[in-house]
Amino acid sequence: MGNLFERNRDAFKKHHPHVWRLLENLDPSSPPDVQGGGAQGDEEPAKAKVNAYFKAPDRIGFSTPEHCNLSPVSLGLYKDITAYFRDLGFKEWTDYPDIDVGYAFVFGVGLGHHIPDLAARNICRHLVLIEPRPALLLRSLSTIDWARAFDVLAGNQTTVHFLISPDEAETVSAIDGIISHYGATFIEGSYFYVHDPSPEIRAAETLLRERIQNHYASSGYFEDELIMIRNCYASMANREFRLVGGASGAKLETPVFVVGSGPSLDKDLAHIKKWRGRAIVFSCGSALGVLLKNGVRPDLHVENENTPQLVNNLKGFQAAYGLEGITLVASMTIDPNLKGLFGACWLFFRPVLSSTSVMGGGAEPVDFAEPLVANAGFAVSVELGFQNIYFFGVDCGCPPGGAHHAKDAVYYDAGYDNWAEGEGLSFLETQLNRQAPGNFGGKVMTSWIFDLSRQSLAACQRENKVNLVNCSDGAFIEGAKPVRSEALDFPPPRERPPKSGAEVLAQITRRLPLFGPGEYLKQVDFAAHVQACGAFADLFPALIEAAIKEDSGFWQFEQRLEKFWSDNFSELKGVLMVIGGSYASMVRVGAFLGNRVEDEKKRLAFFRFFLEKYRDACLFMAQETKKLYLEIQG
Repeated sequence: MGNLFERNRDAFKKHHPHVWRLLENLDPSSPPDVQGGGAQGDEEPAKAKVNAYFKAPDRIGFSTPEHCNLSPVSLGLYKDITAYFRDLGFKEWTDYPDIDVGYAFVFGVGLGHHIPDLAARNICRHLVLIEPRPALLLRSLSTIDWARAFDVLAGNQTTVHFLISPDEAETVSAIDGIISHYGATFIEGSYFYVHDPSPEIRAAETLLRERIQNHYASSGYFEDELIMIRNCYASMANREFRLVGGASGAKLETPVFVVGSGPSLDKDLAHIKKWRGRAIVFSCGSALGVLLKNGVRPDLHVENENTPQLVNNLKGFQAAYGLEGITLVASMTIDPNLKGLFGACWLFFRPVLSSTSVMGGGAEPVDFAEPLVANAGFAVSVELGFQNIYFFGVDCGCPPGGAHHAKDAVYYDAGYDNWAEGEGLSFLETQLNRQAPGNFGGKVMTSWIFDLSRQSLAACQRENKVNLVNCSDGAFIEGAKPVRSEALDFPPPRERPPKSGAEVLAQITRRLPLFGPGEYLKQVDFAAHVQACGAFADLFPALIEAAIKEDSGFWQFEQRLEKFWSDNFSELKGVLMVIGGSYASMVRVGAFLGNRVEDEKKRLAFFRFFLEKYRDACLFMAQETKKLYLEIQG
């Protein structure tokens, strides 16, 4: 071992002390279990494998900029970009980004002979090294020069992340955290390099390939934030409501049935009816129509979306069945016309949204209430204090070749044409393009949004640890006990006499603060938000001028944008939170083509063109946001 081991030990202590703490008590002379060739121990074969890999590397790639969540403002920028290249007659793009690739995922460190070569190639900004066997990583301190590799990587401005866990779910969860923290702007072009094909590493690779797709698309866009600001204001200005969030009180033992409109709801309806008198029924989105059509009247109904299609659907349910006696539980950002369809209304703020930052005041948002209405149903149930929660029709997918919703869902009605632009039955079907483990075994088909919903449900359960039972015959949800609906059995309540559902809801209602029309808005300083828009317009051009002079590409520019955000957030929150989604995604729009330009001079010329157009788009968004605040002020 000699000096090499000691030098590497010191390098790990300096650069990755948390990794060294995992290794220091292991015996470096004890051979690890490397059955199946997992060590990949010979230097020359390892180098040859790296060389062969880079002749046809396994990378993430997009053929269009749809992952950038194009909206009118970013689409306008993209049209300017394509016109720029068209006018130049430029057609020399590389297949993948030529610079500023976000990540390289290396599955297996082994004895490390591939690491110096990967470090020297300068392929990414974040090198993620996955090795489930710490003893094997320790042995590599005697075989390669880690100290030198760390210096090379630091010189290339590459951050190294070691993931040392035998649990593939824990490993992939850590990668989720890395991408969430550092961002997905440069995820295109990222590498998958499998050094060790052992079963445990292959399991991590397979799971990551599924999960990483949740980071592909940008989230949020400017025009939608404007709608949510308008809706939030109108929801609070025109009618009284009770506020859900941060409510304290006794834990509630009464069971809650959170009902989605997944296809397995069809076979569960009889059992929901059987136990209806023993539970609070909480319908989610289109499940309301299915329940009403089948004679089950829910106590609570949750909505998250702000689309006119949603209002039209609920008006149809009101006309057919009436909505009396059902309490609407909804995000502040719903279409305000929705509230008039229900008697009582409970509203909640969602985290991260601009409307929450601008008008939330001191209210605590309801965590984990997205991306879908079933998430909101579960999150609100937990927030209200319910401890026994049952999922029905929360399928997060469907059997291969099966229906994607319950048969009585409104989407299957004859002549139904109330779709948002670009959606429809065929659209829903084509989205079901990945697999997930089934709740009762086997596999189900899911989509990126259903899978993200499934992960959010699991995260909510990890945080709150309620008694969660999943009766849905769909995707498995971590932390939820799979129980078929026909096996349900509810023992007599411990309370004597037991509280009825109406009494439980009345108890909750008394706990939730009541606000009259416009009352909550008195604390919102819209004048300060107007000033923020003006201050942004004053400050932002100087940022762009500095970037034109000093930055060589999109990665550097994104660092500048992030610093501007953090340095000015307190003063500019009212504008940054509204424009933030497009503020970030438009950088991806520029990088999508700009980082495919191999010639450095041509790439820099385009980058400077982009900066000017990006500045104009951001100033336009700030001006439109200011107009909205002035309109609200009256």
